[in-house]
Amino acid sequence: MIHISNDFGDMIFDANVGFMSSNADKYLQLSGNPSFVDVMKSIEKRISQYDYKCVSEDQIEQKAKYIKDGDIIAFCSNIEGLDVAHTALAYHIDNQLHFIHASTTEDKVVVSEKSMAGYVKDRKNVYGILVARPVFKN
Repeated sequence: MIHISNDFGDMIFDANVGFMSSNADKYLQLSGNPSFVDVMKSIEKRISQYDYKCVSEDQIEQKAKYIKDGDIIAFCSNIEGLDVAHTALAYHIDNQLHFIHASTTEDKVVVSEKSMAGYVKDRKNVYGILVARPVFKN
């Protein structure tokens, strides 16, 4: 996988991850298993050290030309300790960037009605996107 938003992102993605270990009681697999929480803390620490660029919400429309159908989208979260609020696959409709995702409100996989830029602007807990492209080797 290639983190392509590193090539055209306009801001540093500063992930200070710790949400799961700080909220272990909300996760069945972590609650009641202190050793699992310790493992999660070490994973979160490693994730927090990654250096990525993301595309800010006001640059998504301009940068959409670099994003291909099927690219993996991670919606950057501004919730303390949480790096990504949601994930999706990029999908263009009439030259406008949309996405395919598992909707919690519709309880199924859907193609977004709103553009990706519109979706991000409407979300208080999201400030941009990370973009990755799967790479298949022979």
